Amino acid sequence: MIAHPRRVQKLGTSSLVLALPKEWVKKQGIDKGDVLYVIEEGESLRVIKPMEERLGEAPVLEAYKLKDPQIISLAANCLYILGYNDYVIDLKNLPAEVQLMLKKHASRLIGIEISYIDKDKIGVKNIMNLETINPYTSIKSMGIAVSQVFELLSKAARGEWGILSLTDELRDEIFRLQHLIVKYLSSRMLPGTDDSRVYSLLLGTSLLGIISEDSYNIARILMKRKETPSKEVLGIIDKVTKLMPIVTSNLTNPGITKSKELINETSEIRRELNNIIVATGKVIDAILSQFLLTVVSILWIVSTISVCNSLASEDIWKKKR
Repeated sequence: MIAHPRRVQKLGTSSLVLALPKEWVKKQGIDKGDVLYVIEEGESLRVIKPMEERLGEAPVLEAYKLKDPQIISLAANCLYILGYNDYVIDLKNLPAEVQLMLKKHASRLIGIEISYIDKDKIGVKNIMNLETINPYTSIKSMGIAVSQVFELLSKAARGEWGILSLTDELRDEIFRLQHLIVKYLSSRMLPGTDDSRVYSLLLGTSLLGIISEDSYNIARILMKRKETPSKEVLGIIDKVTKLMPIVTSNLTNPGITKSKELINETSEIRRELNNIIVATGKVIDAILSQFLLTVVSILWIVSTISVCNSLASEDIWKKKR
């Protein structure tokens, strides 16, 4: 990695600009007027050059045959994850709201551009070079966002009801990162590949996405009921909030000792939650405890996945003579 110090310059009354390194620009073949994508990865920014347009006729997804907007949306996800660079979605007079939904959906995916849209068809381009993506950085960024969703849930549990709009923004960020990570990892799952870490990271990322979505739904329930749980349940929420980023960090940089500690800690929290579920007389405590039990079980699974990942790097293998 080469560091290029650059001074931020002011352009006009409000814009700030940063010059790109001359050597990098020349190497990448970038000219004036070219479009570059700047991707946020936690506290860092990554500059991405659009992928070269693939030659030949783009494949056409006859989405109108699927009819259900949700299934159409899932099909678009699959095309993104499976690495289709350019494709056309044929809507054949499906309602206008379906077109708008797909356009909004595409805007939530990193590296996707709507090349054209008319009455019956939407043209989609993948403009990202996956070779420039660091999946570990993206997973850490996703873990941070999931932790932030859980922190907002903690605030909702304490009676701060006006946080749902912030949760919406985080959900979009998690959606973008999760699909980018799955897209990257799927591109590495080629015939003959024998890297268990790819499959482990894929599963871990999917499970973190489940935690995010379920946390959002529970926050909505809390906002509607306007009830606060007991101190015991709030204490568990605080424990899980602190545990979330540690589990995510261990997924990307696994260690057997740390994984064992996390497995023991999540197992202990599960026992506490089971005791609360048996003893509580409050409906809100029962709802939250059952939800937290699911979350902690997922964190336990992710921690066991990290054990598998760490086996490749730990010094536990007999040296060949």
